[in-house]
Amino acid sequence: MSITKTDALFLSVGGFEAGAKVGGGFFRAMFRKVFGAAADNVPPNVVDNIVEVASDEAVAARGANTLGRVGPGAHAGESIAARSTARDFSAAERAEINRIGSNTGCHTCGTTSPGTKSGNFVPDHQPPSALNPPGGPQRLYPQCLTCSREQGLEIARMLNSGGGW
Repeated sequence: MSITKTDALFLSVGGFEAGAKVGGGFFRAMFRKVFGAAADNVPPNVVDNIVEVASDEAVAARGANTLGRVGPGAHAGESIAARSTARDFSAAERAEINRIGSNTGCHTCGTTSPGTKSGNFVPDHQPPSALNPPGGPQRLYPQCLTCSREQGLEIARMLNSGGGW
């Protein structure tokens, strides 16, 4: 398998930064998504080399928030552990997400206005459930309704295009 510098940048943007924030297995999962089953035969040190070579260049080329609305945002501060991928949040979880959102705002754009009829921030799973490896850990961050909707569209486009990250 030959990996070009463009591939390395692509993987760096989609995996290295998110992996640094949510766990190394996330990068390997994105690597598999891009290269399919062939990625399972790539030794871990090769993946590490790709990250080392490409990460600084990718960040410089695309700016600090290279994942758009996917991944913990520029305003991410506190978060809470997600119990599951489900959206059946307890009253305690909602209260904690609202407390964090009141203090630091939406993790993506920074607004302290949730934009919902209820006045609650949207508890946002990171990494997004649709992109998280099965059984992978997730955190919940406060997100405003506008960013939540835009993130959902961005993820749907990624998955529908077949390109993933």
